[in-house]
Amino acid sequence: MSKKIVDEVLKEIRNINKVVGSESIPHSDEFLNKIASSIGIGTELSNLIIRILINSHYIFAIEIVSRDELRNIPKIEGYIEANLRIISELKSYFESELMVMYETEYQKRLLPHQVIKELFPIIRSLNNTPIGRIANKAIMLNEYERLLETKYSEYTEEWKANQLQIELKNANLTEELEKQKIKEPAPEVNDNLEKENLHRAIDSEEYDEFMSRSKSYPIEKVITIYGVEFFIRVNLRKCNFSLLKDIIDSGKMFKRSDLLIIKDMLSKVKMNIDKDQKLSQYEKEIQSLEHSITHNLYFKAAHK
Repeated sequence: MSKKIVDEVLKEIRNINKVVGSESIPHSDEFLNKIASSIGIGTELSNLIIRILINSHYIFAIEIVSRDELRNIPKIEGYIEANLRIISELKSYFESELMVMYETEYQKRLLPHQVIKELFPIIRSLNNTPIGRIANKAIMLNEYERLLETKYSEYTEEWKANQLQIELKNANLTEELEKQKIKEPAPEVNDNLEKENLHRAIDSEEYDEFMSRSKSYPIEKVITIYGVEFFIRVNLRKCNFSLLKDIIDSGKMFKRSDLLIIKDMLSKVKMNIDKDQKLSQYEKEIQSLEHSITHNLYFKAAHK
């Protein structure tokens, strides 16, 4: 049950992040109360869930406002999913906002990196000001984008899932939630889930970014950044059946669970061969990929 509660909070952060604009980053002073109210838990437990998500590398926290006891200013954090596409989009938005705000306030037009260089030494004096809040977001989004690219192995779905289990166990969150008799969130029913996933996989901005990185990054790193499922969806959509077969036959990247995902997606592709003229041209490659999946599934099961 506790994992489902954590997933609900992550989903809420993700949904807010995805709508790029001034409200794209939820602030702790409002968000923790909102979560506490919607789930029916105390703000202390809401904060604990946020810490679990941060420690599990599912989200990043930005210190938007520093605590200032003399001026009675509380600390305010912002939360962003540790997703390279989301981070990049928000970075571009807040850098642009910072550039405009700096020009308005200082009557000097500079590029975003120049503005950050100008403001960084005096950032503490800008605490809790509009430009200070935007600057903190732009600066930290830059840092987190670099972190995701350099330490990508700590932000894979497998790493995060394993760490989440450790965090949940250490925090005794399940026990705390059961004490408060929190209702388990009802599972969502979405008949159009497959269509939604496919649309997401070929979303123009993410797809363009994916294709650009695919040309310069090793396949292992591309998979790590975007996830196995997204990688498979895009390559099936692009009819890169031979590429997927070569990766499977190499035995280096796909686990048995990944092969099962490919098998399931490929079965849906096969259902459209008669309806899609382009797909019909790849019938041999599809059969070859299917044979490779079957062979490797058997091989991995035999060597468990």
